[in-house]
Amino acid sequence: MSKKLNDVFGTSRMMLFEHRDELVEHSQKKKLNQHKPELDEQLWEEVNERIGYSYQEHEPISLLLYNPVENEVVTGVVTAVDSLQKRVQLNERWVKAKDIIGVSSSL
Repeated sequence: MSKKLNDVFGTSRMMLFEHRDELVEHSQKKKLNQHKPELDEQLWEEVNERIGYSYQEHEPISLLLYNPVENEVVTGVVTAVDSLQKRVQLNERWVKAKDIIGVSSSL
């Protein structure tokens, strides 16, 4: 009798399409999660130089920011540098230095 009850409940387990889609989407997001790359000393010096140049000369730069799902590129002129909180202001947006993983000149 117990075996029959287990089979009845085992066969009645169903999953809604919405739940299945959510599970698939969640597993894909887990696969896409990327680890933050460690920047070497030479790259940090380049980042610092370009930020300083943009701040002094009012030249636009592009910063590549780390995001676990998809990296983001922010372009603008450095208007302020806060060394105590380790952040940079591009136009009106504050960017944390720990999120910067790359830099390039925007011409």
